[in-house]
Amino acid sequence: MSNFASRMFDDLDADRISLTKIESSTVPNATAPSFHALDRQVLPSHVQDLSFQTKFFGVYWRNRNNNICGFPSVGSVSHNLDYQTWLKQQSADDATPAGNHDAIKIKLIANAVIPPDDILIITRICCLTDLPATDSSLVNHVYTKEQIFSEIPEPVIFSMAGLNDSESVTQTMNAQQGSRTYTISLAPRAWKYSKKGSRLTKKEDYTFKPIVSQETADTFSKNIIVTYQVVIYVLDSSTVEKGRKVAKAGKSKGKGTKRKKRNSGKQGEQYRCIGTLRSSGFIIGSTRHLRRITNAPKSKEKKKESVKDGGYIVGGFIIQPYL
Repeated sequence: MSNFASRMFDDLDADRISLTKIESSTVPNATAPSFHALDRQVLPSHVQDLSFQTKFFGVYWRNRNNNICGFPSVGSVSHNLDYQTWLKQQSADDATPAGNHDAIKIKLIANAVIPPDDILIITRICCLTDLPATDSSLVNHVYTKEQIFSEIPEPVIFSMAGLNDSESVTQTMNAQQGSRTYTISLAPRAWKYSKKGSRLTKKEDYTFKPIVSQETADTFSKNIIVTYQVVIYVLDSSTVEKGRKVAKAGKSKGKGTKRKKRNSGKQGEQYRCIGTLRSSGFIIGSTRHLRRITNAPKSKEKKKESVKDGGYIVGGFIIQPYL
């Protein structure tokens, strides 16, 4: 396992991770563009439905530490503001809710109960041109944790292991179909994107115009459109007994006495990919550019106020009449 993946595991306790019941009244309009998924792949034997319950905007702003501000939204669950709007309202209205960023919520309808300890979720913000056309090649394949981490650059890792079922997991059951519905809520300290940002002009015009089709994404130049990718794995039951036998054999030979690294996975255990999601596409801009376009109207207004009676502006200079 890479050092990066190990560090992410060590930070899991500080991340906000929960599985909660999904209420029918809170399900957003599935036809709303901002909830659209560019790609969705599921394993039918395990999953009936997999979808985002979170709004994604068309533009996000990254600071000099590569943190994406207000991703996927900011303020509160009830407001769901984009970062640019939130900044404006924060300075103008004391009632604007405070907050760094809201959680990303995913609805998973499984054909049977999935123990939280068996769920492993890998997410990342990545450029569409760095991904294959779809993630279908991942589904129904089994991998060790080391294989999963080695194939994904700079992942954000969520492990459901260690959650208290009574506090963090509420399941709803369809009595006729025997399915279970989960809402998975993901919110690390910060979402990062380290690749070079876009030089596209007037990015702010796409704030409420997320890219909802691959055809539209293809009209942009390379490395401009970015997506939020989610890959969900569950512990493959067929490998659990195998792992126990391997561990038992190791102990009988005097091995396995060293303390294992937390969440490193038991020997022989593998995880099966049961579903993948890609959010609607968006563009990454810099907070420096955001400050520039935000302050531009103020500087223009200030320049107008500096013109005295009878003065006028020519080529950016204030011209005063001769008195």
